[in-house]
Amino acid sequence: MSAAVARIGQAPPACRDFCLWPYQPPEAPLPDALDGAAPLLAAAELSGCGAAWRALVAALRAELGDYATVWGLKWDGARLGVELYFYDYARCQRRVSLARVMAALRPFAAGAARVDEALPYFMVSVELPLAVGGFPAVLDAADVYIGNPGSSVSSGICYRVAEGAAELKNFYFFFDRAKEWEHIRGKLGCGMRVAADPGCVERLLPDWLAECRTVVVANKRQADALYCSGLALAPTLRFLAQQGWPPALLAQMQAAAPRLRHLLWDVGFDFDLVDGRVGIGKSSFYGVF
Repeated sequence: MSAAVARIGQAPPACRDFCLWPYQPPEAPLPDALDGAAPLLAAAELSGCGAAWRALVAALRAELGDYATVWGLKWDGARLGVELYFYDYARCQRRVSLARVMAALRPFAAGAARVDEALPYFMVSVELPLAVGGFPAVLDAADVYIGNPGSSVSSGICYRVAEGAAELKNFYFFFDRAKEWEHIRGKLGCGMRVAADPGCVERLLPDWLAECRTVVVANKRQADALYCSGLALAPTLRFLAQQGWPPALLAQMQAAAPRLRHLLWDVGFDFDLVDGRVGIGKSSFYGVF
């Protein structure tokens, strides 16, 4: 990757997944290892907005610390977008509030996204553009994630919050891939979209993609979704290539592979039933800076 996406954090590269859960690196980082911001900044460079995104990443790191922000690149087959996720597992003893995030983003975004801070949410996320002239962006809405007490499965509920109103958006269910494989298959098999297409579970979750730490199954309003967390770089690149991600971005990541292999990655995709067969729609790719 170019010098423009060299590691900008001062701390050594940290290993955290898209829930900010730590993990042991699969390989020792090289002396010139890149951190998790590198693919995001490479995508920004290719989209013509690299300088703005480098400044945004630096501002969030200055406010929240290194490796405290999760980024998600989203690909719909035609264009890239970004969603940023901010966790605070202390909930009501809050350290990272939406108000604090909005203040840190003020040079890059304006808007009235807010949430009742008495709500025990553990994460908020906001969507930002990846395009020339995309800043300042308008942020009038945010996604707010709350827990699901009483469930024997680790899970979360997402609401879209805008103008003081909350709309139910998604349910997420987290499974340990090594310990709960049958539960993963059972959860997928109970989906309204999957049931009509026998055998699609193996197509959605082939062996090479299932070599991850955590599988997340989500029920959304207009599609369901599957996320694989803790993938090595090789299957990550294979997944992105299969979903038609921009070749220039994949080429940069492949060229920088030795400097990225100390990290695991997270990917996801929406799926829906079209003419009796389950097909994959929007896909996503996650890292931490």
